[in-house]
Amino acid sequence: MKRRQSSWVRRRLPMLVAIAAIVLLVLIIVLIARGCSKKPSEGIEAKAFSTGTVITLPVNAELNNGDFVSYGGYQFETGKKLGSMAKLVTKNNDGVTGTSYSNSYGVCWVFTRKNDAGTDSWCLYQRDPGQTKNWYIFMGEHREVSLPTGAFDTLLPLHLITDAALRDSMFGRIELGTPYSCGCDKMPEGQTIAGMFRAFYEESNLYNVSTSEMGFTLVPKGSAQQLIFQFNDDGSKFMVTVPEDTEPEPTANATVRSGSGDPVTLIENDALSLSSILLQSNFKRTGKPADYTYTADLDGKSYELSLEWKDNTWAASVHCDDGFAVLTTRNACTVAAILANNLVGDMPARSDEVTASFAAMPTCMATTTGLNVRSQPSTNSTRLATLQENTAVAVIAKSDDGWYEVLYNDKRAYMSADYLKAVYSAESEPGSND
Repeated sequence: MKRRQSSWVRRRLPMLVAIAAIVLLVLIIVLIARGCSKKPSEGIEAKAFSTGTVITLPVNAELNNGDFVSYGGYQFETGKKLGSMAKLVTKNNDGVTGTSYSNSYGVCWVFTRKNDAGTDSWCLYQRDPGQTKNWYIFMGEHREVSLPTGAFDTLLPLHLITDAALRDSMFGRIELGTPYSCGCDKMPEGQTIAGMFRAFYEESNLYNVSTSEMGFTLVPKGSAQQLIFQFNDDGSKFMVTVPEDTEPEPTANATVRSGSGDPVTLIENDALSLSSILLQSNFKRTGKPADYTYTADLDGKSYELSLEWKDNTWAASVHCDDGFAVLTTRNACTVAAILANNLVGDMPARSDEVTASFAAMPTCMATTTGLNVRSQPSTNSTRLATLQENTAVAVIAKSDDGWYEVLYNDKRAYMSADYLKAVYSAESEPGSND
């Protein structure tokens, strides 16, 4: 019997080998086809400053979601080369064009796409090249300017910047009157650094640009804020200043009403915070009308505000004679907290069942871990929800015994102070979820 079976196998061995080879070949073809058509399920996102348009780099990496909330981009680590990633960006985002720039800082890829009004831009570059291996930054091209009234977010051509203070950190800010180094290798013929800066702003179509001494002046369309860019003789340094007589000033006199209700005079500190947010908003002439529930009056100037609970946090927009503006998540949460603190309209009051003492501090904070939202400032109270790490939260007040009072949708709720951080904290510490 064994001999018969052995003979049968020998006779059919060539056919069996051929079948196995065909099956293997089919498997290889299927795997190759899947590999060519498969798109990564995750990617690294970057948001354009001008329109909020998001493009994606289809590379998997460990990300801190709080980066995107605060800065519209990510710092991440990957072994992929910069040029390879640039090709992935242009290949996987329709209408996006990539251009490489280099200077003494390193190489930066700038991606642009035309929108209805001007040009969106994003950048991808290695953070701290030569010192930190395989770390990159992918975000829209912008940085904040430190003004006496607070921070003002503006476009900045990062591909022309060589100063590490602005390039290495996504939350690096431009300080008024501080010289920063800039430059570009292989300068286009007949072009200067100051000219390249100016062309960048003109192409964005977000600013009115005019010539000024040693540079140019920017005025965001729909805003009175002026930023003066000045350059030294050889174009290796630039500095941002503002004219003293045109700086918008926050006011301590503000009222807000809900619908046709009676106006509520805001607490002085809250009036200053709200007016600072509204004055620094990036107004545009076009925008999508919203449900403007609230009207704020700041020393005679009127602003309409919308406030929406969305994806477990707050979103807001504002409309006035200057145009429309969408507030950042941080500012939207702060506005929600201010309105709640002043009991504007239907904003909920603190329940009589809450006996703990709270000190008002309307602001925005973010969770450092998955964190429970409680009905009372106690771990024994009802759990309303669990927010994911790096969720922006509208904080109204803080107690002496380690609890924050927050505006969670249509109610006041409570979260442990141990696991909330200021949105601009550099690091967050891990912890439990209570």
